[in-house]
Amino acid sequence: MAIPGTEIQQHLAKIKGTAAPLRRQLLLLAVITRMLREGRYWVNRDLDLMVEAPASSLAGEEAHRETVELGEGLECTVLGIEDLLIDRMNACRHWKSEADCEMVELLVARYGREIDWDYLLKRAALQENDTAQEFRRLKAGQG
Repeated sequence: MAIPGTEIQQHLAKIKGTAAPLRRQLLLLAVITRMLREGRYWVNRDLDLMVEAPASSLAGEEAHRETVELGEGLECTVLGIEDLLIDRMNACRHWKSEADCEMVELLVARYGREIDWDYLLKRAALQENDTAQEFRRLKAGQG
């Protein structure tokens, strides 16, 4: 569904007036989604924002996705936390990124009860990930 030009300008003005960086990115992604619903990387230099839309699939699997409703008829789709955790754990393990290791631990501590552990462990066991052991350890620490 295309958005009329004046409505786009109103949404862009709202984005400019939004202080929270994540909300700004989500609002821009929602506007882009309504305008085009294709493509992957979008840059708006006036707003000083870049967003990456999730790929259509991850490793041949149907990735978990969440729809975030932002009001005024805007919504965007983001990857679920499980696929974010897989990505960050791979960076932790293979690139020795301490920041990503910490992010995984913090996210599991905060969202552990909301994580679809069956899906996460299945994805983590895939050969290209091979991180199931690390996630089993983190899950066990949830109590």
